[in-house]
Amino acid sequence: MAVARVASAESLRTGVEDPYTFSYAGGTPQGIVVGVIHAATTVLVNTITYGGQSLSLVVQAQDTAGEANTSQLWFLGTGVPAGTQDVVADLIGATTTDIYFVVWELSGSADLEVIDFDVVENNTANPQLTLQAGGREKLSLALIGSGLAEPASLTEVTGNTRDQDQDFGSWCGVSCYETTVDASDHTIGWSGGNDDVALVAVAISEVAAPRIGQVSWAEFEVPNAPREGQVSWAELEVPTAPREAQVSWGEFEVPNAPRRGQVSWAEFEIPTLAVDRLGQVS
Repeated sequence: MAVARVASAESLRTGVEDPYTFSYAGGTPQGIVVGVIHAATTVLVNTITYGGQSLSLVVQAQDTAGEANTSQLWFLGTGVPAGTQDVVADLIGATTTDIYFVVWELSGSADLEVIDFDVVENNTANPQLTLQAGGREKLSLALIGSGLAEPASLTEVTGNTRDQDQDFGSWCGVSCYETTVDASDHTIGWSGGNDDVALVAVAISEVAAPRIGQVSWAEFEVPNAPREGQVSWAELEVPTAPREAQVSWGEFEVPNAPRRGQVSWAEFEIPTLAVDRLGQVS
């Protein structure tokens, strides 16, 4: 089973709580992504936990003029607790700035990891970007803080599905996800007019399994053996046998037999050499 989006939810902080806490009714997630948008270039969120587990900040974008805002994506891909859990955002203080949160629940058959991320910042028309898959099945997610007046001003590019959105009056926040999980590079984002933008996006995949049963020569320490696994005669100690593994007449003591004659096995005394039935000496 490849990584997949299971569900999402949103929460809007409009008060002065610090930390800000809300609950998410999860199933058995393999991964959790939390997106954050707020209308300030001062970063307001210090840390985020999910069910007591710390998330890592993956990517952040800022628009520094006009409808200035900050967007972030936080991620947890291992040890995610099941069931309903608290999302806790520790802030820089009791700011009165509204803060918008989006939670994505992800499934998978193994731990998850981020394999690519990117941003689009400041005034941009049709804000979108392409995430690299590297031949791995992945799910792409994106979140945008936009100076456009309402979410309807933005349209997802082909291959993406709208998720959560929020209208803040003079600006808006919108999220989307890759509609069909695959192993191809993926373009995610929106078409829309030229305005303030803080767009963040990630591609998430299952943690790659180690290669099994393949060992390179570099992993061996065989000082005397060539790489093909063949051992040359120089590496063997065969003091009396020539390289072709044949034994010359001079190496035998057969006093009664002429050199050109035929000698029966009974006439040989080869106390230290093993002889097989074909007359070959090992």
